[in-house]
Amino acid sequence: MIISVQKSREEWLEMLAGNERLFVVGCGACATVCKSGGEEEVFRMQEWLATLGKETTGTAGHLQLFKN
Repeated sequence: MIISVQKSREEWLEMLAGNERLFVVGCGACATVCKSGGEEEVFRMQEWLATLGKETTGTAGHLQLFKN
């Protein structure tokens, strides 16, 4: 079983300190199912970053990796 948990906003603020331009990437597999970083969460993150005055240069909210 895979469990994915989103970081708290406090953790994000610490990690983002000093960065004003960001590219936000989510995952279309486990993080989508767990509601921790899929397309919907990427959109919400982008909105939140805008309220902080951060520029989102782009997003990829439905990234999926497949093994051959």
